[in-house]
Amino acid sequence: MGTGSSQTAVVDERGRLVIPGALRHALDMNPGDAVVLESDGDGLRIVSARRQRAAVAQRLRGAVRSGENVDELIASRRREAAREADER
Repeated sequence: MGTGSSQTAVVDERGRLVIPGALRHALDMNPGDAVVLESDGDGLRIVSARRQRAAVAQRLRGAVRSGENVDELIASRRREAAREADER
């Protein structure tokens, strides 16, 4: 099952939705796994919480330079913002 696939499911009277097995398998979702529900106003996106955490961690790794702590990161970002404001 590739990206962009879709399947139909039914919401039951208690608001529960069963994610079809093929989608659960393709997304490596297991019983008890946490998911994040994202609404875009027109629909609902279900994302594996584990995968979302991994993606955020990967993005943060690129934001923090080797050996830099959070305070240094904040100070660095503030200097960059001040420099950009001065350039305007």
